[in-house]
Amino acid sequence: MNKKVLFTILRCLCAAVPLAAQTTAPENMVQIPAGKFWMGRAYTIYTDSADLVPLGKLDDRPANNIDLDAFYIDKYEVTNADYAKFVQATGTKPPWHWPQGKIPSGKEKLPVYIVKDAFRIMDLSTLA
Repeated sequence: MNKKVLFTILRCLCAAVPLAAQTTAPENMVQIPAGKFWMGRAYTIYTDSADLVPLGKLDDRPANNIDLDAFYIDKYEVTNADYAKFVQATGTKPPWHWPQGKIPSGKEKLPVYIVKDAFRIMDLSTLA
């Protein structure tokens, strides 16, 4: 009888461990669940046959059904103002299209684009 009780408790603990390992999403992030998605394209365009793009760069064909693990992504896009804080804190070179390395007037809250140095993993809230 004691073996059955011990075995039942052990089974319950083993079932609870994966649930305990799951964490909530970090602040301002959402979890994208694991699953399959189609990556690439199944059609050709005129530049494919005109040799305008080197064959080694044509990595989007054929379409593939990819298994993707779950991951977290920001709820909101990174704004120019957020990226400016990152640039100042890390000494990264600002985007080439910012005049004198400053955000163009009125574009502080727009999403940042054309950034060569990808964001390093860091908490932007620490860049006050």
